[in-house]
Amino acid sequence: MSALASRLRLAGLAMLYGAAAGVLAQLTLQGMTSLQHLVWAGPAPWWRIAATICAGGALLIVLRRISEPLSMAELLRADPTDRAKRHRIILVTALSGIVSIAFGGAVGPEAGLLAVIAQVSVLVGHFITRDLREERMLHSASIAGALSGLYASPPGAAATDDGELGPQKLLQVLAGVAGFFAFMFCSKVVFGNNGIAAVQLDDGAVTWRISLVAAVGAAAGFAFQWLHHALARVARLVSRPMLATAADTLAFAALAAALPIVRFSGHHEIEQLETALEAGSGALLFGAAVAKVLALALCLAAGWRGGEFFPLVFIGAGAGASLLLGADAGPGMAAGMAAAVVAGWGKPVAAFLIIILFVTGAPILAVLIGVRIGWVAITLLPLPEPEADPEPAAATSE
Repeated sequence: MSALASRLRLAGLAMLYGAAAGVLAQLTLQGMTSLQHLVWAGPAPWWRIAATICAGGALLIVLRRISEPLSMAELLRADPTDRAKRHRIILVTALSGIVSIAFGGAVGPEAGLLAVIAQVSVLVGHFITRDLREERMLHSASIAGALSGLYASPPGAAATDDGELGPQKLLQVLAGVAGFFAFMFCSKVVFGNNGIAAVQLDDGAVTWRISLVAAVGAAAGFAFQWLHHALARVARLVSRPMLATAADTLAFAALAAALPIVRFSGHHEIEQLETALEAGSGALLFGAAVAKVLALALCLAAGWRGGEFFPLVFIGAGAGASLLLGADAGPGMAAGMAAAVVAGWGKPVAAFLIIILFVTGAPILAVLIGVRIGWVAITLLPLPEPEADPEPAAATSE
């Protein structure tokens, strides 16, 4: 086979992988959402919120006794060709992600989606190609295809793995485009909706105060990083990890019972921020952002598996709107979102490419200012050192 024919074959496989991942991501997301609606159907007084979250934490403890689920970062780094005992780990990760979303965890749905995609990739990858390098490239393509629909941004999804520019990145973009259209087609035709609803911001002027707003958003993202790091270190010091999961879950349950807005990923809860914005309640907006920082850190430290992007968008929107009430709140929310996501997620390119496509009405200049200040913050200020990953044998043990 010629070099050109080989490249065309790989590009075709990547787009096929991406499209299949987009459909599977949509089906998984719909399943998560339906289960979430079932769990939270009817009134939710404080005691029911606390009891439901505690029940979710109990399920997560049971799953952790079967196998330690992978984090979002570990899912992105996972090698699909390392199949030894991986099926159980990925299955437990998928179930943990689904439980986290269904029972109100303050995390995004990414971990559950990627675990499902990874499980299918592990099962079918070696049947499609015998080349381990190609299998890894196609696995990366499937991740881009799954995240493209969720983030409504194929280039942003391709940038989430921080890989260098090259043939693999082009394959990820192609897979992302295929995955995006497959995700949206499945949503429209099968479920009769428009998939992930974009965040709509009002127009406004980009003034000098945007930089101040972005600095506050970056500080909020940094606060999440440090708090998550501190809680994770405390959890590692506990002799029995299940006790740390229980303690952090109880703390999150108490916080959610007092402030129900901290539940869930924060994507749809931005509408509640807009209601507070119309009422001119800057203190409520800032308080919601601070509470969400704590809720996100508690959930991740407790083992509620999910992504940070959507909660950080909520955090940045709340912080930004609290400082720019009135006509300029839209650009302020956009700058706050971008800065919080960059400082808390550490992916400036992906943050920019996702926010400008995912957030309707976001001024590009405001987003650029937010990304720039977030990037300067993570460049000049020391981020917490990540905890060392377990040894491969321990990470794959049953």
